[in-house]
Amino acid sequence: MAGTAATAVALATVFASDIWKSPTHGDIVLFAGVAMAVAALINIISIRAVSAVNNTGVFFEITGSVGAAALLFFGAVFFFHHDAGFAVLVSTQRTSSGSLWYGFVLAALLPLYCFIGWEGAADLAEETNDPRSVTPFAMIRANYVSVAASLFMIVGFLIAIPHGMANLLGQPKNPLVYIFQSHFGAVAAGILQVVVFLAIFSCVLANMVVATRLTFAMSRDKMLPGSTLLGRVNATTRTPVASILLVAAVGIGINLLSAGIAANVVSICSVAYYFIYLLTVGGAIYAYRKRTMPMHRPSDFSLGRWFVAVVALMYVAAVIVIALAPHEGHTAALYLSGAEIVGVLWYVLYLRPRIADQSVGVLRQEVVELERSTEASSPVR
Repeated sequence: MAGTAATAVALATVFASDIWKSPTHGDIVLFAGVAMAVAALINIISIRAVSAVNNTGVFFEITGSVGAAALLFFGAVFFFHHDAGFAVLVSTQRTSSGSLWYGFVLAALLPLYCFIGWEGAADLAEETNDPRSVTPFAMIRANYVSVAASLFMIVGFLIAIPHGMANLLGQPKNPLVYIFQSHFGAVAAGILQVVVFLAIFSCVLANMVVATRLTFAMSRDKMLPGSTLLGRVNATTRTPVASILLVAAVGIGINLLSAGIAANVVSICSVAYYFIYLLTVGGAIYAYRKRTMPMHRPSDFSLGRWFVAVVALMYVAAVIVIALAPHEGHTAALYLSGAEIVGVLWYVLYLRPRIADQSVGVLRQEVVELERSTEASSPVR
C-alpha cells in the first residue's frame, strides 16, 4: 500500500509540471491522489481491464525505453560529438568530494531499491494456471528482462549526456527527457514523456493489484481484521471491490499526510520487501525441516535447497543490514520495527490459536473445500 502511494507520488513529481507551470506541494498531492483513484477504478471494472492497461504500459516501457536508448547508443557511436561518449562509463570524475569506493557502494545499492516487486507474479499466482510451474519462471524472466533493459537504457543515456554531468544535474527538466530532447528535439521528447507516463502509471496499477490481491487472499483465509468484507468478490465485476477501496484509501491517506508521516512510511518500502523475502526464505527452510514442503515435481523450478538455505538467506540479511545501518536508514528501521511488532501481536494474540484449530489460514480453506466436495458427492435424501 505504501508502495502504491510512493509510485503515484513519483508519477506526480515527474508530470505535475506539464499541468501546472510551477506545481506546488498541493498540486503534486492532488495529481497523485487522482492517479490512485483512476487505478482503483480500473481495478474495480475487471481484471481484464487491469491486464490490458498493465500490458500496454509494460510494452511501452520496454520498447520505448530500449528504443530511446538504442537511438542514443547508435547516435553516440556514429553521429553525436560531445564530451560524454563511452569515456563516461570509466570516468572517475566526481561532482562532490568523497571516497570513490563509497560512491561505488552507493551506486551498487541502487538496484536493491529498484529491483523489487518482481515477486508480484507469485502474489497473483492464484489467477494463473499451474502456478507452481509457471510462476517461478515468470519471476526469473521478469528479473532478466528488467536487468537487461535497464542496463542498456542506462548506458545509452549516459554516453549521450550532451554538456557534462554538472549541467545535467543543474537543469530543471527530467534528466532522461533533457538528454533525449538535446539530440532529437521537443517532439521526440514529448513522445518519450508519453511512454514514461504509461510506464509509471502501469507501475502504480501493478502495485495496487498486488496489494489488493494479497489483502483479498489473506481475508479469504480469515487472516485480517474485517475479513468477511474484504474477502468478498463482487458478483458483477468479479473483483474484490472492498479490498481495492481499502488499498486506494490507505494510499491516498498516506499521500494526504505527505508533509509528515508519509515520507517515513514510504521509506520502509524497499527494505520491507527484502524483509518479507527473508521471512519467505525462513519459512521455506522451516517447512523443509518439518517435512511439510510440497513434493517436487519434474516440471517445477528449483534453485536447490542449499542455495535457498545459505546464499539467499545471507544475501537478503546483508541487504537489510546495509539498508538500515546508515543514519539515513534509522527512520525506516523504526517504522519497519513498529509494523512488524503490530504483526507479531496480531499473530500471537489472534491468529496462532485459530490457525491451530484450522478456523483461519490455508488449512481452513482446504477444510472448506473438502466439506464442499463431500456435500456434492453425498446422496440426496
